Amino acid sequence: VGEAMASGDQERLCGLAVLDLDDFKSVNDTLGHPVGDGLIYAVAERLAAIAGPGITVSRFGGDEFMVFFDRVEDESHLSTLLDEIFADLQGEVDVAGHGLRIQTSGGAVLSKVKDTDA
Repeated sequence: VGEAMASGDQERLCGLAVLDLDDFKSVNDTLGHPVGDGLIYAVAERLAAIAGPGITVSRFGGDEFMVFFDRVEDESHLSTLLDEIFADLQGEVDVAGHGLRIQTSGGAVLSKVKDTDA
């Protein structure tokens, strides 16, 4: 985010998404924290696969992740990017012999780079 703010084009649009794993607490409660940690790791790996130039992914805490998009054309483009992330995360993952379905929810905000209170 700091790099985007330091760049020359302060008027360009950027996006910030926050993603949350659905029913994560029940995974920890029923299967234990090591399985929950494995699920977090699996999601992080999938998110890392989409990171690259202009897309920064980080774990926000607990079962929440943030995705920063350095350049976004408009609200529709941001929505498409978010839909693609949700699609990439879908599916089942094996964690310690348990087939777990990754389900996420989240939202995003569109802002100009110069706006720091998005």
